[in-house]
Amino acid sequence: MKGTLVQIARKAGVSEDVVLKVINGEEVDVTTKRRVLDAINELNYNPEQMDGGILNVKTNTIAVVTAYMNSFSFYEVYLINGFEKQNSEMGRKYTITQYSTGGSQQRKKELLHAIQNENIADGIISMFLQFDKDDLKTLKDHGVPVVFVDEEMEGFPCVKMDNFKGAYNAVEYLIKKGRKKIGLVVGQVRSEGVGITPKERYNAYRKALTDHNMPIDEQNIIEIMEYTFEEGEQAMQELSRRNLGLDAIFCAAGDMVALGIMDEAFKQKIDIPANLSLIGYDDINMASLSKPQLTTVRQPIEEIGKTAFKMCVEMVETGKMEAKTIILEPQLIIRGSA
Repeated sequence: MKGTLVQIARKAGVSEDVVLKVINGEEVDVTTKRRVLDAINELNYNPEQMDGGILNVKTNTIAVVTAYMNSFSFYEVYLINGFEKQNSEMGRKYTITQYSTGGSQQRKKELLHAIQNENIADGIISMFLQFDKDDLKTLKDHGVPVVFVDEEMEGFPCVKMDNFKGAYNAVEYLIKKGRKKIGLVVGQVRSEGVGITPKERYNAYRKALTDHNMPIDEQNIIEIMEYTFEEGEQAMQELSRRNLGLDAIFCAAGDMVALGIMDEAFKQKIDIPANLSLIGYDDINMASLSKPQLTTVRQPIEEIGKTAFKMCVEMVETGKMEAKTIILEPQLIIRGSA
Protein backbone atom coordinates (compact mmCIF):
# COMPACT_ATOMS: atom_id res chain seq x y z
CA MET A 1 0.00 0.00 0.00
CA LYS A 2 2.85 2.40 0.86
CA GLY A 3 4.38 2.17 -2.63
CA THR A 4 0.98 2.73 -4.18
CA LEU A 5 0.40 5.85 -2.10
CA VAL A 6 3.77 7.30 -3.12
CA GLN A 7 3.11 6.80 -6.83
CA ILE A 8 -0.39 8.27 -6.66
CA ALA A 9 0.81 11.22 -4.57
CA ARG A 10 3.62 12.02 -7.02
CA LYS A 11 1.30 11.76 -10.00
CA ALA A 12 -1.31 14.03 -8.40
CA GLY A 13 1.23 16.44 -6.92
CA VAL A 14 -0.07 16.03 -3.38
CA SER A 15 1.06 14.43 -0.13
CA GLU A 16 0.42 10.81 0.78
CA ASP A 17 -1.82 12.00 3.60
CA VAL A 18 -4.07 13.74 1.07
CA VAL A 19 -4.29 10.54 -0.98
CA LEU A 20 -5.33 8.63 2.14
CA LYS A 21 -7.99 11.23 2.90
CA VAL A 22 -9.46 10.80 -0.57
CA ILE A 23 -9.38 7.01 -0.27
CA ASN A 24 -11.07 7.15 3.14
CA GLY A 25 -13.73 9.57 1.99
CA GLU A 26 -12.61 12.47 4.17
CA GLU A 27 -13.25 16.08 3.17
CA VAL A 28 -10.79 17.30 0.53
CA ASP A 29 -10.86 20.26 -1.87
CA VAL A 30 -12.84 19.26 -4.99
CA THR A 31 -10.00 20.15 -7.40
CA THR A 32 -7.45 18.23 -5.35
CA LYS A 33 -9.74 15.23 -5.05
CA ARG A 34 -10.19 15.24 -8.81
CA ARG A 35 -6.41 15.17 -9.34
CA VAL A 36 -6.03 12.24 -6.96
CA LEU A 37 -8.84 10.27 -8.59
CA ASP A 38 -7.41 11.01 -12.03
CA ALA A 39 -3.99 9.77 -10.87
CA ILE A 40 -5.52 6.54 -9.54
CA ASN A 41 -7.30 5.97 -12.85
CA GLU A 42 -4.27 6.88 -14.96
CA LEU A 43 -1.98 4.57 -13.01
CA ASN A 44 -4.58 1.82 -13.50
CA TYR A 45 -4.79 0.71 -9.89
CA ASN A 46 -7.47 -1.77 -8.97
CA PRO A 47 -9.69 0.05 -6.45
CA GLU A 48 -10.66 -3.20 -4.72
CA GLN A 49 -7.04 -3.92 -3.83
CA MET A 50 -6.54 -0.59 -2.07
CA ASP A 51 -7.23 0.00 1.61
CA GLY A 52 -10.36 2.04 2.19
CA GLY A 53 -11.97 0.92 -1.05
CA ILE A 54 -11.70 3.77 -3.53
CA LEU A 55 -14.97 2.62 -5.06
CA ASN A 56 -16.67 4.18 -2.06
CA VAL A 57 -14.99 7.55 -2.54
CA LYS A 58 -17.41 10.28 -3.58
CA THR A 59 -16.45 12.61 -6.40
CA ASN A 60 -19.19 15.13 -5.53
CA THR A 61 -20.01 15.23 -9.23
CA ILE A 62 -23.32 14.68 -11.03
CA ALA A 63 -23.03 13.77 -14.72
CA VAL A 64 -25.69 15.24 -17.01
CA VAL A 65 -25.92 13.23 -20.22
CA THR A 66 -27.68 14.30 -23.41
CA ALA A 67 -27.42 13.59 -27.12
CA TYR A 68 -26.02 16.96 -28.24
CA MET A 69 -24.49 19.93 -26.44
CA ASN A 70 -23.51 22.16 -29.36
CA SER A 71 -27.10 23.13 -30.02
CA PHE A 72 -29.01 22.94 -26.75
CA SER A 73 -32.69 23.67 -27.05
CA PHE A 74 -34.01 26.26 -24.62
CA TYR A 75 -35.76 23.38 -22.83
CA GLU A 76 -32.37 21.90 -22.01
CA VAL A 77 -30.94 25.27 -20.98
CA TYR A 78 -33.81 25.83 -18.56
CA LEU A 79 -33.44 22.28 -17.26
CA ILE A 80 -29.78 22.91 -16.47
CA ASN A 81 -30.78 26.17 -14.75
CA GLY A 82 -33.03 24.00 -12.59
CA PHE A 83 -30.12 21.69 -11.75
CA GLU A 84 -27.97 24.68 -10.83
CA LYS A 85 -30.65 26.31 -8.66
CA GLN A 86 -31.31 23.09 -6.75
CA ASN A 87 -27.57 22.57 -6.28
CA SER A 88 -27.31 26.12 -4.92
CA GLU A 89 -30.19 25.53 -2.51
CA MET A 90 -28.36 22.41 -1.28
CA GLY A 91 -25.16 24.36 -0.60
CA ARG A 92 -23.39 23.77 -3.94
CA LYS A 93 -22.01 20.45 -2.73
CA TYR A 94 -21.83 19.00 -6.24
CA THR A 95 -20.11 19.80 -9.50
CA ILE A 96 -22.39 19.41 -12.52
CA THR A 97 -20.54 17.99 -15.53
CA GLN A 98 -22.20 17.79 -18.94
CA TYR A 99 -21.56 15.03 -21.47
CA SER A 100 -22.98 14.40 -24.94
CA THR A 101 -23.25 11.16 -26.87
CA GLY A 102 -23.37 12.88 -30.27
CA GLY A 103 -26.31 10.62 -31.05
CA SER A 104 -23.98 7.58 -31.01
CA GLN A 105 -24.96 4.39 -29.21
CA GLN A 106 -21.28 3.40 -28.95
CA ARG A 107 -20.32 6.75 -27.43
CA LYS A 108 -23.17 6.36 -24.94
CA LYS A 109 -21.87 2.92 -23.88
CA GLU A 110 -18.31 4.22 -23.53
CA LEU A 111 -19.49 7.12 -21.39
CA LEU A 112 -21.52 4.92 -19.05
CA HIS A 113 -18.56 2.53 -18.78
CA ALA A 114 -16.30 5.44 -17.81
CA ILE A 115 -18.73 6.69 -15.18
CA GLN A 116 -18.97 3.21 -13.73
CA ASN A 117 -15.32 2.14 -13.83
CA GLU A 118 -13.36 5.38 -13.67
CA ASN A 119 -15.38 6.93 -10.87
CA ILE A 120 -15.93 10.24 -12.65
CA ALA A 121 -19.39 10.89 -11.18
CA ASP A 122 -21.55 9.82 -8.25
CA GLY A 123 -24.82 9.89 -10.18
CA ILE A 124 -26.30 10.45 -13.63
CA ILE A 125 -29.14 12.60 -14.91
CA SER A 126 -30.12 11.51 -18.41
CA MET A 127 -31.95 14.01 -20.59
CA PHE A 128 -34.21 12.44 -23.25
CA LEU A 129 -32.02 9.36 -23.79
CA GLN A 130 -32.69 5.64 -23.62
CA PHE A 131 -30.05 3.27 -22.19
CA ASP A 132 -29.62 -0.44 -22.82
CA LYS A 133 -31.04 -2.56 -20.00
CA ASP A 134 -27.73 -4.36 -19.51
CA ASP A 135 -25.88 -1.05 -19.08
CA LEU A 136 -28.47 0.13 -16.57
CA LYS A 137 -28.25 -3.11 -14.61
CA THR A 138 -24.47 -2.76 -14.39
CA LEU A 139 -24.77 0.83 -13.15
CA LYS A 140 -27.33 -0.20 -10.55
CA ASP A 141 -25.12 -3.12 -9.42
CA HIS A 142 -22.26 -0.64 -8.92
CA GLY A 143 -24.48 1.72 -6.93
CA VAL A 144 -24.57 4.51 -9.52
CA PRO A 145 -28.02 6.15 -9.43
CA VAL A 146 -29.61 7.26 -12.70
CA VAL A 147 -32.53 9.70 -12.98
CA PHE A 148 -34.28 10.08 -16.34
CA VAL A 149 -35.80 13.33 -17.58
CA ASP A 150 -38.66 12.92 -20.08
CA GLU A 151 -37.81 9.27 -20.55
CA GLU A 152 -39.02 6.13 -18.79
CA MET A 153 -36.90 3.07 -18.05
CA GLU A 154 -38.28 0.22 -15.97
CA GLY A 155 -36.90 0.18 -12.44
CA PHE A 156 -35.48 3.71 -12.55
CA PRO A 157 -36.83 7.09 -11.41
CA CYS A 158 -38.15 9.58 -13.95
CA VAL A 159 -39.31 13.18 -13.96
CA LYS A 160 -41.38 14.09 -16.99
CA MET A 161 -44.14 16.19 -18.45
CA ASP A 162 -47.42 14.80 -19.66
CA ASN A 163 -46.23 15.32 -23.23
CA PHE A 164 -49.18 13.50 -24.75
CA LYS A 165 -51.71 15.71 -22.97
CA GLY A 166 -49.86 18.92 -23.84
CA ALA A 167 -49.63 18.05 -27.53
CA TYR A 168 -53.18 16.70 -27.76
CA ASN A 169 -54.61 19.89 -26.22
CA ALA A 170 -52.64 22.05 -28.66
CA VAL A 171 -53.85 20.19 -31.77
CA GLU A 172 -57.42 19.99 -30.50
CA TYR A 173 -57.39 23.75 -29.90
CA LEU A 174 -56.41 24.33 -33.53
CA ILE A 175 -59.17 22.00 -34.71
CA LYS A 176 -61.79 23.78 -32.60
CA LYS A 177 -60.59 27.10 -34.04
CA GLY A 178 -61.63 25.76 -37.44
CA ARG A 179 -58.24 24.78 -38.86
CA LYS A 180 -58.64 22.00 -41.44
CA LYS A 181 -55.08 21.08 -42.43
CA ILE A 182 -52.59 21.03 -39.57
CA GLY A 183 -48.89 20.38 -40.03
CA LEU A 184 -46.48 19.05 -37.42
CA VAL A 185 -42.83 19.90 -36.77
CA VAL A 186 -41.38 17.47 -34.24
CA GLY A 187 -38.10 15.96 -33.04
CA GLN A 188 -36.90 12.67 -34.48
CA VAL A 189 -39.26 9.79 -33.79
CA ARG A 190 -37.65 7.05 -35.86
CA SER A 191 -33.87 7.31 -35.38
CA GLU A 192 -31.69 5.14 -33.13
CA GLY A 193 -32.09 5.61 -29.40
CA VAL A 194 -34.47 8.59 -29.50
CA GLY A 195 -36.38 9.39 -26.34
CA ILE A 196 -40.11 9.20 -25.74
CA THR A 197 -40.82 12.96 -25.78
CA PRO A 198 -41.07 13.45 -29.57
CA LYS A 199 -42.87 10.11 -29.92
CA GLU A 200 -45.52 11.07 -27.36
CA ARG A 201 -46.13 14.43 -29.05
CA TYR A 202 -46.23 12.79 -32.49
CA ASN A 203 -48.72 10.18 -31.27
CA ALA A 204 -50.88 12.86 -29.63
CA TYR A 205 -51.01 14.81 -32.90
CA ARG A 206 -52.21 11.72 -34.76
CA LYS A 207 -54.73 10.83 -32.03
CA ALA A 208 -56.25 14.32 -31.98
CA LEU A 209 -56.71 14.27 -35.76
CA THR A 210 -58.20 10.77 -35.64
CA ASP A 211 -60.57 11.64 -32.79
CA HIS A 212 -61.93 14.55 -34.87
CA ASN A 213 -62.23 12.53 -38.09
CA MET A 214 -59.44 14.40 -39.84
CA PRO A 215 -57.05 12.63 -42.25
CA ILE A 216 -53.39 12.00 -41.36
CA ASP A 217 -50.88 12.80 -44.10
CA GLU A 218 -47.20 12.13 -43.40
CA GLN A 219 -46.35 14.82 -45.96
CA ASN A 220 -47.58 17.33 -43.38
CA ILE A 221 -44.94 16.23 -40.86
CA ILE A 222 -41.33 17.43 -40.61
CA GLU A 223 -38.82 15.85 -38.22
CA ILE A 224 -35.88 17.94 -36.99
CA MET A 225 -32.76 16.99 -35.04
CA GLU A 226 -31.13 19.84 -33.15
CA TYR A 227 -34.08 22.07 -32.14
CA THR A 228 -32.68 25.32 -33.53
CA PHE A 229 -34.18 28.51 -34.96
CA GLU A 230 -32.57 27.67 -38.32
CA GLU A 231 -34.30 24.28 -38.41
CA GLY A 232 -37.60 26.10 -37.96
CA GLU A 233 -36.83 28.28 -40.98
CA GLN A 234 -35.87 25.22 -43.00
CA ALA A 235 -39.01 23.33 -41.95
CA MET A 236 -41.21 26.21 -43.08
CA GLN A 237 -39.35 26.40 -46.39
CA GLU A 238 -39.86 22.67 -46.95
CA LEU A 239 -43.55 22.73 -46.04
CA SER A 240 -44.06 25.65 -48.45
CA ARG A 241 -42.15 23.82 -51.18
CA ARG A 242 -44.50 20.86 -50.80
CA ASN A 243 -47.45 23.23 -51.45
CA LEU A 244 -49.68 21.43 -48.95
CA GLY A 245 -52.15 24.20 -48.26
CA LEU A 246 -51.61 24.07 -44.50
CA ASP A 247 -53.62 26.49 -42.40
CA ALA A 248 -51.92 25.62 -39.08
CA ILE A 249 -48.67 24.21 -37.72
CA PHE A 250 -48.12 22.64 -34.33
CA CYS A 251 -44.41 22.94 -33.56
CA ALA A 252 -43.92 20.16 -31.02
CA ALA A 253 -40.14 20.67 -31.33
CA GLY A 254 -40.21 23.73 -29.09
CA ASP A 255 -40.60 27.49 -29.18
CA MET A 256 -37.19 28.28 -30.65
CA VAL A 257 -38.02 26.18 -33.70
CA ALA A 258 -41.51 27.76 -33.80
CA LEU A 259 -39.93 31.23 -33.85
CA GLY A 260 -37.87 30.14 -36.85
CA ILE A 261 -41.09 29.03 -38.56
CA MET A 262 -42.67 32.40 -37.76
CA ASP A 263 -39.68 34.31 -39.14
CA GLU A 264 -39.70 32.37 -42.40
CA ALA A 265 -43.49 32.77 -42.72
CA PHE A 266 -43.00 36.53 -42.38
CA LYS A 267 -40.39 36.44 -45.15
CA GLN A 268 -42.84 34.55 -47.35
CA LYS A 269 -45.54 37.15 -46.52
CA ILE A 270 -47.72 34.53 -44.85
CA ASP A 271 -49.98 36.21 -42.31
CA ILE A 272 -49.96 34.62 -38.83
CA PRO A 273 -52.60 33.88 -37.63
CA ALA A 274 -54.94 34.93 -40.46
CA ASN A 275 -53.59 32.45 -43.00
CA LEU A 276 -51.51 30.18 -40.75
CA SER A 277 -52.00 29.46 -37.07
CA LEU A 278 -48.88 28.49 -35.11
CA ILE A 279 -48.47 26.83 -31.71
CA GLY A 280 -45.11 26.14 -30.07
CA TYR A 281 -44.03 24.18 -27.03
CA ASP A 282 -42.18 25.18 -23.79
CA ASP A 283 -43.16 28.86 -23.26
CA ILE A 284 -39.64 30.28 -23.25
CA ASN A 285 -39.22 33.99 -22.49
CA MET A 286 -39.07 34.98 -26.16
CA ALA A 287 -42.47 33.41 -26.85
CA SER A 288 -44.19 36.44 -25.35
CA LEU A 289 -41.88 38.89 -27.13
CA SER A 290 -42.48 37.79 -30.72
CA LYS A 291 -44.91 39.54 -33.08
CA PRO A 292 -47.48 38.14 -32.91
CA GLN A 293 -46.90 36.65 -29.48
CA LEU A 294 -46.57 32.88 -29.67
CA THR A 295 -49.32 30.59 -28.49
CA THR A 296 -47.54 27.70 -26.81
CA VAL A 297 -47.66 24.83 -24.32
CA ARG A 298 -46.12 25.90 -21.03
CA GLN A 299 -44.23 23.42 -18.91
CA PRO A 300 -42.43 24.14 -15.61
CA ILE A 301 -39.01 23.28 -17.00
CA GLU A 302 -36.87 24.57 -14.15
CA GLU A 303 -39.06 22.68 -11.68
CA ILE A 304 -38.41 19.48 -13.65
CA GLY A 305 -34.67 20.16 -13.39
CA LYS A 306 -34.79 20.91 -9.68
CA THR A 307 -36.85 17.79 -8.96
CA ALA A 308 -34.55 15.51 -11.00
CA PHE A 309 -31.40 16.91 -9.39
CA LYS A 310 -32.80 16.55 -5.87
CA MET A 311 -33.83 12.95 -6.56
CA CYS A 312 -30.37 12.08 -7.89
CA VAL A 313 -28.53 13.64 -4.93
CA GLU A 314 -30.82 11.95 -2.41
CA MET A 315 -30.05 8.56 -3.97
CA VAL A 316 -26.31 9.31 -3.99
CA GLU A 317 -26.35 10.29 -0.31
CA THR A 318 -28.69 7.60 1.00
CA GLY A 319 -27.70 4.76 -1.31
CA LYS A 320 -31.41 3.99 -1.82
CA MET A 321 -32.55 3.53 -5.41
CA GLU A 322 -36.25 4.39 -5.63
CA ALA A 323 -38.01 3.76 -8.94
CA LYS A 324 -40.72 6.40 -9.00
CA THR A 325 -42.14 8.54 -11.80
CA ILE A 326 -43.11 12.16 -11.25
CA ILE A 327 -45.36 13.61 -13.98
CA LEU A 328 -45.95 17.37 -14.17
CA GLU A 329 -48.87 18.99 -15.98
CA PRO A 330 -48.56 21.27 -19.06
CA GLN A 331 -50.73 24.33 -19.74
CA LEU A 332 -51.83 25.76 -23.08
CA ILE A 333 -51.04 29.50 -23.19
CA ILE A 334 -53.22 31.35 -25.71
CA ARG A 335 -51.61 34.34 -27.39
CA GLY A 336 -51.75 35.98 -30.81
CA SER A 337 -50.35 33.33 -33.15
CA ALA A 338 -53.30 30.94 -32.95
